[in-house]
Amino acid sequence: MLALILVFLQGCIGSKSITVDEKEIANRKNLVEANPDYYLEFIGLKNYSAQDIVDLLKASQNENTIIPQPLYACSALMESKLGFEATSTVHVNSNFGLISVVENEEEYGIIKYSFPADTLDTINEWNAPEVSLNDRNNYNSLGFLSQFIRSDGEKLYMKYKAIYKMVAEDHEKEFRNNFFAHINSLNTPDNYEKARETLKKDGNQINRIWALLILATTKPTQEDLQVQFQEILGPSDYNSTLASTLMLTHIKLIDTVNWELYKEEVKSILSGGALWRYDENLKLLLENNFPADLAQEVFTDQSPVFLDRLNSYHKQAYETPFKLIKMMSENEVKTREEAINWVTALYDK
Repeated sequence: MLALILVFLQGCIGSKSITVDEKEIANRKNLVEANPDYYLEFIGLKNYSAQDIVDLLKASQNENTIIPQPLYACSALMESKLGFEATSTVHVNSNFGLISVVENEEEYGIIKYSFPADTLDTINEWNAPEVSLNDRNNYNSLGFLSQFIRSDGEKLYMKYKAIYKMVAEDHEKEFRNNFFAHINSLNTPDNYEKARETLKKDGNQINRIWALLILATTKPTQEDLQVQFQEILGPSDYNSTLASTLMLTHIKLIDTVNWELYKEEVKSILSGGALWRYDENLKLLLENNFPADLAQEVFTDQSPVFLDRLNSYHKQAYETPFKLIKMMSENEVKTREEAINWVTALYDK
């Protein structure tokens, strides 16, 4: 089901194969022809080469299972065998895979945020029976629905409804109907304050998910945004993805964002924090005019992730980072080479 959404919304799982010139492979240390006419490009490697990883794949799997779909096994192997702390894999063409990695979060300058120590009882008023996230089907249905929901500051509503209707299963549609009726019933000042206290003090993941959803129905405070940025860099992939998705539109409800408050979180995101949502999180910065005067404080040569993306062979990897640098330079930067020079110049200051 998720693959269908990626096809419709992003076009990132290409059915067509591509051919990469041998000179490109020779000139790019992160790009390898893993098997004949099958290419892997690695983003973020620091102590390993791309060929190291390919050799590991070939040594760990039967040859006939490596190609054409090695990506999920690749993530598992890099995390289990090499101890990488985060990996993200995307099949951008039928014969081209992008594999992003963070070998060690601390070494890359990434700050991770933990949930509060206290875990309170689940708030039954929020986690009502018809939408209970203790039910695995509902939990998965919300994850699916979250690809379509956005906020206008008063209620959550759906984007790409026609696509949702086409691909959603009956139980997902039933959950959607119950969810919107329920979340809008919680759209009250008392619940906003309760949600804010929950995110400050409560480690119960179910409560935190509902708190994020409730706050997405109202204009955020600057403190709300800081908590949500930290949730993006938190211990749960599920919460991170949900917070990131909601913030793409939620943050726009603030007239002026005080980015100075979030520079540590932004630095961690640029360095590869919440790696599985890297493009979406860069869009937060791009669409909300992250200021150039903070660039030196958030770009760091501790992590190769951003610069590797900017210098990537494949457009899907470099497009959003390039747009971000063009925006921050007020369109003074015209080419990717200029963008790379703009970023690397920050490291020397």
